[in-house]
Amino acid sequence: MDTLEVFRFYNGEFEKTGTLGRRGRETTFAYDPQYLTSAHPDALSFSLPLRSEPFPPHEHAGFFEGIIPEGRMRQELSHRLGVPPSDWLSMLARLNCECVGALMFCTPDTHPEDFAPSYEPFAFERFEELLAAPAYAATLEVELTRLSLAGAQAKVGLCHTGDDPSDNWLAPFGTAPSTHIVKIPDERHPHLAVNEYLCMEAARACGLSVAEAFIVPGKRPLLAVRRFDRMFADGGARIPIRLHQEDFCQAAGLPPYGKYEFETTDNYAAIANRVLNRCSSDLIRDKTELARQIAFDYLVGNCDNHLKNYSLLYSPDWERRNLAPAYDLVSTTVLGYSRVMGVSVGDTRNLDEITTADWRLFADDLEIPGSIVFDALSNLSDVIPEALRSKAAEEPAPHAREVAEAIIDDMRPRTTAL
Repeated sequence: MDTLEVFRFYNGEFEKTGTLGRRGRETTFAYDPQYLTSAHPDALSFSLPLRSEPFPPHEHAGFFEGIIPEGRMRQELSHRLGVPPSDWLSMLARLNCECVGALMFCTPDTHPEDFAPSYEPFAFERFEELLAAPAYAATLEVELTRLSLAGAQAKVGLCHTGDDPSDNWLAPFGTAPSTHIVKIPDERHPHLAVNEYLCMEAARACGLSVAEAFIVPGKRPLLAVRRFDRMFADGGARIPIRLHQEDFCQAAGLPPYGKYEFETTDNYAAIANRVLNRCSSDLIRDKTELARQIAFDYLVGNCDNHLKNYSLLYSPDWERRNLAPAYDLVSTTVLGYSRVMGVSVGDTRNLDEITTADWRLFADDLEIPGSIVFDALSNLSDVIPEALRSKAAEEPAPHAREVAEAIIDDMRPRTTAL
């Protein structure tokens, strides 16, 4: 694949914004001249400001490559599509219709109108097929629906209506949007969905803005997360509209493999601060909310809190950008994974070595008063344990109470250390 035209969903229709191309081994991106002179041109990313000059690979690849899956899902896609894992342009050409955010990609001989929107019933039994081979089965689904979801965990995008998690599931085709992301745990972590659900509900009980989620029952429970980049218009058709979004990795112009902070990289809290300073439509609210999200990650042991797990959500008219609701909240420490956080707190990334001095430095990195951070830590420490127990008592999924107590036991040293 050598050329893709990039469209955005705006004002009820798809509008061409630019062109992705390939010259030899390098990709190029340029905004369309007509788009730049249109009534309301908007940058697709903080890292891709409006300009007539083409963007070289190091300026545009991080944003566009960040749209496609990572890890085993990407390897499976590479195998199924017959392209190298590094060929993200060819993958976008195949997974072009339903991406994270409000973009769509078409070859020069096609247009979004060629992909008629439709939904087909998704039998509940197919969830068991996904559980049997998560990466393979999820890859098959996203290829069939031409849907691309970033991230490493196996997942599919579906549409769900009603209140019954066991019924009313639909697979979107063409330009039909999905409403939920269903995350598929592998057999190594049968309680992962319960873990994430409890963490997200605990965060909600603490007053954080959090994506809605519910458990899908099965031999291994799955987690369905309502997409905050899809919304139903008031009084309009019952087909959701797309909202644009970009994660902080994309906004910073970093490739997906740069989502974790290392000793050789810039301080990621400071990077997030720069992004918010330039982009946020409600700066104090967004900085406070980000500080609370990272404090929550620290307390529950979510060490997978890399830059792709924080996002900017655009308003329908693309005029405003704010910190998106929290998502991917998992106590990774109780799963036995690394205790090194994706984003440093002050001078430290090791969960067990973070001190009050580090939190003061963290507040400085976000350019907010230290009292905001310490009030958040104190409040969250008080509320999280009871919130976990309360939600676990309501949840019929197996082992919910055991998972909640494991998270509480793991976080106890951190609640007392500060």
